[in-house]
Amino acid sequence: MGILQGLARLKLLSRFDYLSMVSGGGYIGCWLSAWISRSGLARVEKGLDSERVRRKDRNETHEIKFLRNFSNYLTPRKGIFSADTWTAIATYVRNLTLNLTVLVATLLGALMIPKALIALHGVATEHADLSSLIVSMLLLTLAIATVVTSISSLFSEPNPNLGERGHVWMTYLGAVIPVLVAAWVLSTWLWLDSRIQLTAVWEFSTRKGGRLGEAWNWALGGAAAYLLMWVIGLTIREQERLAPDKGNGDPQANSKGMYHPRFLARRTLYKAANYGRALNRVMGRRAARFRAVTWAAFFSGGVGGIGLFLVRQMMSGIEGSATDSNVAVWGMPLVLVVFVLTGTLQIGFSGTGFSDEAREWWSRLGASLFLGALFVLGATALVGYGPNVLNAVLVKDTQTWWQGSILSAWLATTVAGVLAGKSASKPGRGFRLVAAIAPYVFVVGLLLLLVQLNSVIAPSGTSVGKMAFIAFALILAGLVLSSRVGVNEFSMHAFYRNRLVRAYLGASNERRAAHPFTGFDPTDDLDPMDQIISDRFDGPYPIINAALNLVAGEELAWQQRKAASFTFTPKYIGHDAGLRTEKSQLSKLDQNGYRPTESYGGGIRLGTAMAISGAAASPNMGYQTSTALAFLMTVFNVRLGWWLPNTRLDGWTSRSPLIGIFYLLYELLGMTNQKRRYVYLSDGGHFENLGVYELVKRRCKIIVACDASEDHDMTFASLGNAIEKCRTDLGIDIELDVDPIRWRDDDHYSEEHCAVGQIRYDQVDQGASVGTIIYLKPSINTRVPTDVLRYAARTDQFPHESTADQWFGESQFESYRALGQHIATTTFGVVANPQSTLNVAMVFAEAAR
Repeated sequence: MGILQGLARLKLLSRFDYLSMVSGGGYIGCWLSAWISRSGLARVEKGLDSERVRRKDRNETHEIKFLRNFSNYLTPRKGIFSADTWTAIATYVRNLTLNLTVLVATLLGALMIPKALIALHGVATEHADLSSLIVSMLLLTLAIATVVTSISSLFSEPNPNLGERGHVWMTYLGAVIPVLVAAWVLSTWLWLDSRIQLTAVWEFSTRKGGRLGEAWNWALGGAAAYLLMWVIGLTIREQERLAPDKGNGDPQANSKGMYHPRFLARRTLYKAANYGRALNRVMGRRAARFRAVTWAAFFSGGVGGIGLFLVRQMMSGIEGSATDSNVAVWGMPLVLVVFVLTGTLQIGFSGTGFSDEAREWWSRLGASLFLGALFVLGATALVGYGPNVLNAVLVKDTQTWWQGSILSAWLATTVAGVLAGKSASKPGRGFRLVAAIAPYVFVVGLLLLLVQLNSVIAPSGTSVGKMAFIAFALILAGLVLSSRVGVNEFSMHAFYRNRLVRAYLGASNERRAAHPFTGFDPTDDLDPMDQIISDRFDGPYPIINAALNLVAGEELAWQQRKAASFTFTPKYIGHDAGLRTEKSQLSKLDQNGYRPTESYGGGIRLGTAMAISGAAASPNMGYQTSTALAFLMTVFNVRLGWWLPNTRLDGWTSRSPLIGIFYLLYELLGMTNQKRRYVYLSDGGHFENLGVYELVKRRCKIIVACDASEDHDMTFASLGNAIEKCRTDLGIDIELDVDPIRWRDDDHYSEEHCAVGQIRYDQVDQGASVGTIIYLKPSINTRVPTDVLRYAARTDQFPHESTADQWFGESQFESYRALGQHIATTTFGVVANPQSTLNVAMVFAEAAR
């Protein structure tokens, strides 16, 4: 505000065409835009000129006085017994309770599934004869599915009819999931075999006695089965080459291509009739490759059979009360190890029988299987062993003080993690260490408590059917509740937004009539925000910057930034996406990343855009995102971000997700991207914190950048990030020497408050002139007002106090305002330091001409 007052005093405010605002800068920027919209720039410029106002009536204008009154905008009246304080607490507790109800119901239902699977092993053991038949049939079915899809490597070669996502989904549905399920079923089958000797009916060896003969039987059985699988797979792959056109140009396929039902039926009949022909071709024309692959399959299958025999032997030794848990937890990973080993030997023995593309496909398949097995192992181990661990720590033979210490330590680290997530400051090393481990400690503790609660809901002896019903009921309850408890409406965004609107937009509302009980007036906001452009509006065109979170985005070069620029303006809302679109995605994602403000999202309010731009405390926050911290912040509802429709997909006029649990889970797990129907927006500083990026994109000739970010160590992180983004994305360098602003002594004094540099538009646009950037930074020297020096002397962090401080005292408010006005007037006015080598007034006048 002080910078704006200084510019108004020098009658320079009207020279600006754009007002680009980010994060906390959006507060004062929207305050100014709303005031101009309601009163006109000429009146606003007079009202900002504090000296003129004092000469006239010895008082500040209402719009500035209003900000002083609401400098503690979250809780204007401070104190433990203040109604504002307890309203904040009540709102947080209410929203936290509702969101926790949705999350806990869903997570309890999900954790009930592995509990049911563990119980299923016990049922299978009790009814081994019937179970062996059922499991054998399931195993045979899954074996066929696994062989036909994964062994034949049908998806290792690109298919234009599938597309990028089609290949991924077909591989997961046809290979990864069947193999994982087959490993689970086979582990059960091996467990049953160790009980009732299922394999005794297919002994191929004449050696009937001893472990060696039994292992030989398994080796022969594995070799024969694996060889048969590969023969089937290779033949089906050959059928793909003999099959008719896959949909391109076929009148029966129409627009649905190879997925049209009539086309699929005709093609299936053709393939069945030509199975023999395909087998003849694969054994004839491709005989050399066929021999290499099948011999490799025979030997590797034998090794795999021995591996399964060893797994069976290990399972036969599992006894005790935790038998079902042990089998369910370790059986599937052990079988999967045998699968991967068999595939590895197959590839190695085949030599050149596999192409480089096929080997790469198998490597990616192995990685997917490993991650899937790791997830199943973690879920079953948590459910199988969690209650015992919790009981051992908190219940069994433990003292009360020990139990209290464990719970206190868990709560303390959790609170430290939440505070670290909300804070933008740099705490001490010890606090940082605690904050780093806090999310993981909390996640483990929470999951253990949920598992314990599941044991209460479904105690030992509960039938598998009842567990399945409970899981279904809990997940359904989570879905239903999430359709009523909006993922946006019951975050802390609304609480935050309403108070920002009251403080900053209500300041210029001349007809304000606040509710006597709540203190809010709905007319404070501009709804929708395109109302800014009124008949009176003649000021700088506002650009409100937010961050489009891409924590799980597919742009590999952006894995550090994890975000893109997203802007709100009175005319259009969206992001520049044209250069980041693959051709295979254009069928669903529109190249146009911008939509009309008046109809986007059902009408976005100015206050909503302002609050999104300042949503610093969010689970997903661009380059600052931590997956574990995202889990912690989502559970505790430290969520100021907002889900809005994807501007590149149909349905961009809707307001928010109908069923919010899926998007809440995306926040929880750090899975936000730009391809879903809704995108997650947070503080613009999570992408670029000065607002310079969008101005350089618009080729502004002169840019005045006010850097009010917390930077007590003078690292110029926000400036460096802006320069890097402009060079990387736009190809435009910003040449700026900030040495005059750096501290010169232990008192943290600087020679200047600003630096002037060049924006090299000529590097991209032929014949373009070089732009000018004037960079302003809060700093202290002997020329600042005396009262500001007094405040700086008793406040070590001034003028770079933590941005987490949202409660400004009277002296604090005035010191920052006065410093900003001093910086603007000395930089651009005739009272500038005559000894300074930076003739900024002349630079500004020349560049703005």
